[in-house]
Amino acid sequence: MQEPMPVQKQELVRTLITSRRALIDTASRIVGCRRGGEDIVHDIWVRLEESDQFDGVRQPGGYIARMVRNHAIDRCRRLNLEACYCAPEEAAFDVASDEPSPEQANMNCQAMAMLEDALDALPERSRTAFCLYYVYGYTQREISDRLGVSSTLVNCMVRDATAHCRARLESYRPGQ
Repeated sequence: MQEPMPVQKQELVRTLITSRRALIDTASRIVGCRRGGEDIVHDIWVRLEESDQFDGVRQPGGYIARMVRNHAIDRCRRLNLEACYCAPEEAAFDVASDEPSPEQANMNCQAMAMLEDALDALPERSRTAFCLYYVYGYTQREISDRLGVSSTLVNCMVRDATAHCRARLESYRPGQ
């Protein structure tokens, strides 16, 4: 018995076109929807048009059916993999924002205003020591050199200013 002759690309395209409905049905069963099946068959047609590597094909019907089946299975695998690593778009609505709520932002502004008032009530030297220590990160030794006072006095000024500010902020109750 003699082997069939290899077919040309035109024969593969003709086979795809004539058996298009059956191929879409096959792909649809695998991917689970008609539109997906149509996409699979279209992708196979694009592959046929873009390539010239089909010289050894002896059974165009079986070859095209296998291409459609394999591509549909590959698409299902890819979608399953994507589902493992990707969340649906709607899931983003459940993610908490890093930004404070409007109520929290308002309370923060009020607390900052109270802290500013508390700092304004301090003597100039104590306020400067407090800000240099907490805001700018100076050491107590650097502050004592800058203000021309002892490190012990700087320690007392920062401690007293901190206690003063803490007492003013603790007296503040949100919503009052």
